[in-house]
Amino acid sequence: MLKKLLIFLILALILGLGVFFVYEKQETAIKEISTVEVNPDKKICDGKGNCITEAEYNAYLNSPDYL
Repeated sequence: MLKKLLIFLILALILGLGVFFVYEKQETAIKEISTVEVNPDKKICDGKGNCITEAEYNAYLNSPDYL
C-alpha cells in the first residue's frame, strides 16, 4: 500500500510540474506578443549588431540616393 501511495505522489508531482511549465511558456509568449504591439519603433537588426528603427529603414529606402 505504501508503494502505491509513493508512486501516486511521484506521478502527481511530475504532472504538476508539467502543467506549471506549460502555463509559464504560454504566459511568456503572450508577453512577447504584447510588447511588439506596444512598441511602434520596432528595430530591424542585420545580425552584426547594427540596428535601426523601422521608420529610419523606410526613410532610407525612400531616399533619392538609395541606389
